Amino acid sequence: MADPTFFSGLIRNDEDRRWLANNGRKFGGSYQSLDYPKELDPRPIVRVEDQCNRNSCVGHGLSSCGEICAWIDSGGVLEIEFSRWGAYIWSQQMGGMAGRDNGATISGAIKAAAEIGFCPESLWPYPPSNAGYSTKEPAGVR
Repeated sequence: MADPTFFSGLIRNDEDRRWLANNGRKFGGSYQSLDYPKELDPRPIVRVEDQCNRNSCVGHGLSSCGEICAWIDSGGVLEIEFSRWGAYIWSQQMGGMAGRDNGATISGAIKAAAEIGFCPESLWPYPPSNAGYSTKEPAGVR
């Protein structure tokens, strides 16, 4: 029988559900039913990137969300690539999961974005597939 605490890379018991419930916003409706202007459609700038054999999907998702928000905020002018590894490590730290490549929580990601923000991929690039797991921040990323 499958472990009920583990689902698709998410370790349910590590998620800060109380924090999410207290800080979340209700979304009424379906994303498919949204009627938004074409200039707000982020699909032209969204990249699908290889996370190698790491549990860093939260970092990839968070950095993409930040990139989309920056793009929309700039009126579709600014295209920036935020650090996927930085988003992953900071999400782990804010979610109490730092120190091992064992994923990150949604609540940790939201806290990281709100309290730390993002840094460019050029300052903290995603490590190559043969590199080990490291939480060391490069100088100047904060």
